[in-house]
Amino acid sequence: MGIVKGAKAKLAGVEAARAASEGRAIFIYRSNVPIASSRASGSVSGAAEVIETIEGQGWSLSDMAYDGGWSRKGALVLLFRRDG
Repeated sequence: MGIVKGAKAKLAGVEAARAASEGRAIFIYRSNVPIASSRASGSVSGAAEVIETIEGQGWSLSDMAYDGGWSRKGALVLLFRRDG
């Protein structure tokens, strides 16, 4: 995993752990999409790493959407629910 992907995944894990420690049942996370991936077909750089890291904190991805208007790059909006 590259430096940027690793940093994005680590931050996502910290935020997911905080939400879990606060007793949250739902966790919504916005992850910026690299400009090269925003308009092209193919994998979205770093998205899988972020999702896997958050799920490693006991969350399950429930829904996701693309927010193209947030910035020039766009963002994935990910909704997670607690397992169990």
